[in-house]
Amino acid sequence: MTDVTALAGRLYDRICWQRVPEDVGLDEMTEWIADGIRHLYLVTGRALRFDEHWFIREAAEEGKTEAGLITAFTQTLALDEAEYVLLCAQIAFSRKAQSALSDLVSYTTDAMSVAHGDKPFANMQQTVQDLEAARRTAYYKMARYHMM
Repeated sequence: MTDVTALAGRLYDRICWQRVPEDVGLDEMTEWIADGIRHLYLVTGRALRFDEHWFIREAAEEGKTEAGLITAFTQTLALDEAEYVLLCAQIAFSRKAQSALSDLVSYTTDAMSVAHGDKPFANMQQTVQDLEAARRTAYYKMARYHMM
């Protein structure tokens, strides 16, 4: 069994210093982890074996219709698989943070010039590219899935 909340804690350690306009909650982080697990099953050719019921959720609060927080995944992820899932979640977070920076621009008027106003977006874009490269590397290290 894989503890999704523990993975979310590791994700938080990786993203906590990134400034974003809204706080990121445990529910968002666990959903990104769950999306990363789904992506792992997809890219490793096990999509038909995947079952959404493998996610264990807290009981929904009384009077609420949405499902509770994902706390665990019944299948055990190997270390390289967990790293792949964390990288997927980091990419999801970084893309969300990047979208908050997408309206920053550099501009010049007769009175002043604001340069490098778009630099935070470019920096975040580079971060996403670096994370995607790390995710590709992690995938190719899982030779058991792509050397069949």
